[in-house]
Amino acid sequence: MWMRGNRRIFCAKTNRIFACSNILIIQHVTVRDSGYYKCVSSSNNRSFYQASVMVPASIIDSEGEIVRVNAAALESVQLKCHVRQDSFPKSVEVLWQYDDSYIAIGNTLQLRDIDQNKMGVYKCSASNGYGDPATKSFHLETTKVALDVEVQVADSMGCQSQPSCLVCTLTYLVTSITLYYGIF
Repeated sequence: MWMRGNRRIFCAKTNRIFACSNILIIQHVTVRDSGYYKCVSSSNNRSFYQASVMVPASIIDSEGEIVRVNAAALESVQLKCHVRQDSFPKSVEVLWQYDDSYIAIGNTLQLRDIDQNKMGVYKCSASNGYGDPATKSFHLETTKVALDVEVQVADSMGCQSQPSCLVCTLTYLVTSITLYYGIF
């Protein structure tokens, strides 16, 4: 007879967990099935068994999807990879990748001073050694914010047919725009 804790496991094949004779069967195993099971023989000798369920790591939200993240230039961004923590007996390791290179370890990736060199796809991979790693990708984009303003007095060559003008150059994260203001 099989028992889990003080509860007897019966030979009812309609149950997910059942035992017939000396065989214990657990169908559709979940983490909740971890624990101590004992087989009690008719001669009152007892054998104890511990069942540990090996569950691959998983990401709680948006696993396998690409999440779009917008950030203004020079801001900071936190990317989070929320993983299930029920992968007993092993812990879950989270690795971060950018451009196919590993850049960090841990559930959270902190990116500071966002600029065009940090735009692109970041991927977190969660693994506990069982099954394939779970992944989640983040596509980081930035909004254009003026980083530098330069004003110059220009001669008639740069003033588009005006005798003189001020040239205002705004340097953005991604592009540069030049505005001409005529002086009459």
